[in-house]
Amino acid sequence: MSIDLVLEERGVSRRHKAVVAAIVAVLVFDGVDLQLAALSAPTMMREWNLSPAAFGPALAAALLGMAVGTAAGGRLGDRRGRRRVLLGSVLLFGVMVMAAGASTGIVELAALRFVCGLGFGAAIPNAYVLVAELLPPGSRTKAMGLLGMATVAGGAVAAATALVVIPALGWRWMFLICGTPSLALLLVLVRTVPESPRFVLAREGSEAAARLLGRMTGRPVDPGELEQQDTKAPAAKAVRAPGGRLLTRPHLRLNLGLWTAFFAIFFANIAINSWLPSVLSRAGLSLTGSFGASMVFFLFAMAGAVSMGYLVAVFGSRPTLIGGVLLSVAAVGAMPLLVRLARSVPAMGGTGFLVLAGLAGLGMAVVNAGLSAVGTSAYPVESRATGLGVAMTSGRIASVAGALAGGAVLSMTRDDTAAFFAVIVAALVLCGLGILTVDRHLAPARTERGARGAAQRVTAGRARGNPTSG
Repeated sequence: MSIDLVLEERGVSRRHKAVVAAIVAVLVFDGVDLQLAALSAPTMMREWNLSPAAFGPALAAALLGMAVGTAAGGRLGDRRGRRRVLLGSVLLFGVMVMAAGASTGIVELAALRFVCGLGFGAAIPNAYVLVAELLPPGSRTKAMGLLGMATVAGGAVAAATALVVIPALGWRWMFLICGTPSLALLLVLVRTVPESPRFVLAREGSEAAARLLGRMTGRPVDPGELEQQDTKAPAAKAVRAPGGRLLTRPHLRLNLGLWTAFFAIFFANIAINSWLPSVLSRAGLSLTGSFGASMVFFLFAMAGAVSMGYLVAVFGSRPTLIGGVLLSVAAVGAMPLLVRLARSVPAMGGTGFLVLAGLAGLGMAVVNAGLSAVGTSAYPVESRATGLGVAMTSGRIASVAGALAGGAVLSMTRDDTAAFFAVIVAALVLCGLGILTVDRHLAPARTERGARGAAQRVTAGRARGNPTSG
């Protein structure tokens, strides 16, 4: 009997729910801490007498650190264990966030934010892979949606906290207040989150994996059943050489598709998040209205991330992700038309921008969360964290490119925002092509249940000495 069959037969336990809640909290704090420099920027620039251009490296440093940390963290997770790397990542970004609050200048801040980014980036692929390998197969896509929502929710929490803390106490307290809970969460993670049973099976054998599965599910597991399963399980040698099989011909379409899709969706997302308020202000919307559109984008993005799991369960990942791309293209493509209309009839702009921002956030979040769900299931166990980490790294690199390209396009076109939105639409189309390139999509839940039922019948037949059963 495979690990997946053991988990599926026994369902979601209280321990599973505690693990998901703890890892969701990690990603919420990840989202909070990532936004700290951007939210504190106006106050810090006044205090240090800096221009926006001079402060830019501090904002880019965390994104660059995330790009490095995501790739390195995924590889370390395959080599040393997902749990160990996740705990180390939380410790690193918690300490470094508080240290950044004591910065005395822009160079020191940028260096500390880069190290923070290493922790942010390394946490993400290991968090996703841990949840995917600890939960029953039928619950994974919905859990991926919750994880996708968590980082977005962290940005919203950070914005709400900044409104209260920075005016009253200053930006240094903002870093301290947001960094401290990350370290407190570390104690919860140590007690709550176990190692991946697949990693334990590969490294320590079936008895250790059976004990872990027994603790997770609340019922004993026979180690002999797991030994029977895994002539196909990743050997310890494979785990010690993570990524060795990643860049091979069987993974060609998966790699190219995921790398392209992650790059394009992160580019579009960051460009919208960074520059939408400025674009809407150019269109004549008030500053409050511009921020309102951004808030609606985030709120609908949270809904999109959560709904992704349910949509994939019904339709499968390919139709769901392509649907998210088409919705985003339609919403972003309509924005320049609404900009022109708002200049002629200002009353038409406010509500229209809220609707389009919400639809864009919904579609992009479905795609973002769905790609992570595909990545956690498509790569083989011995290189799963590495594969997802490398794919996400392409997105982190695109984050820097999106922020810079958006500003450059707006500077070149001045009052004409059509080119800005056209660049985002082009990125979304590229994302759709990447999704279509991927050759290992998630099937609808009913199809997966049928396949697992057939596998169970075959396993039972072999146990009775009838290899053709099922």
